[in-house]
Amino acid sequence: MEKDEHLPVGSKLIPHHIIFDVKSDLTRNARLVAGGHRNQVPAHTTYSSVAGRDSVRLGFLLADLNNLKILACNIGNAYLNAPNREKVHVEVGKELFASENEGKYATVDRALYRLKSASAVWRSHFSDTITKVFGYSLTHADYDVYIKACTCNDGTKYYSYLIIYVDDVLCIDENPEDVIDKIVSVYRVKEGSVEKPKTYLGMNIRKWVRQSAKGDTLHCYALGADTYVKEALCIVKNLCAKNKLKFYPKTKSNAVPLTSVACRPELDDSEFCNENKITIFQNLIGMLRWMCELGRIDILCETSILSQYLARPRIGHLAQAISIFE
Repeated sequence: MEKDEHLPVGSKLIPHHIIFDVKSDLTRNARLVAGGHRNQVPAHTTYSSVAGRDSVRLGFLLADLNNLKILACNIGNAYLNAPNREKVHVEVGKELFASENEGKYATVDRALYRLKSASAVWRSHFSDTITKVFGYSLTHADYDVYIKACTCNDGTKYYSYLIIYVDDVLCIDENPEDVIDKIVSVYRVKEGSVEKPKTYLGMNIRKWVRQSAKGDTLHCYALGADTYVKEALCIVKNLCAKNKLKFYPKTKSNAVPLTSVACRPELDDSEFCNENKITIFQNLIGMLRWMCELGRIDILCETSILSQYLARPRIGHLAQAISIFE
């Protein structure tokens, strides 16, 4: 706790609040977040990269080719493990500490959620741990994929991989349990998150086993978007109901992604969307683009066409976006 005159030089007073949420599995969640929008931070300190989807797909391919195992885990409260770069402080209320501290100031020493640099600080911190503590090296193709030369028990040499997407970790190794144990020794991993990946970044993951013509057992991974699509459909239906937008499931006679085969979004002359509908349109396009990333290439052309109107869509463009979900 600090008095006003003891605060660090240049520290900025920012607001804070607690967000309560109920997840889809009915678990309850509470998170303290900062009003990072009140603090001016240079743009170069906020950039944070994540592993590319192609890197994830290549990871599964390499695991299968080299007969390696895959384990996934999720680090809990990841950002709070990293030291904060921003000089900020908050005014203490009853929700944080005992009432005798109410009205005092507390400096934020950890990368609290919603601070502009929090994501970048966490990535840098975790990267240092992976390289300096776990002995992995950055790959040149993707700076969120880490590689380490290892040797199997039978003397065969191979590479171990760690693929990082913020706080989601994929470990590809002969004995991934040992690598995950090292991560657990440093960070708190969410309970139940250490498992063979069934879903990752919205992708459904399934391992196929089949017999070749010669009788050999062959393995391969199949990646799909079924779960993400189902969840997206529920979100879109709720958005339409809340905002009184039309959502009609398609029939066999009208099964094309847009409202008709002859649809021409560039010739649409309907009225422009208001601010609320612009946000809805942008959300829809974001979900559609992620579906394309996950493998729904059947809607790639239509999604690309409508993405041109993100800045100022018309009512007709919004209807076309909804039509793709129908």
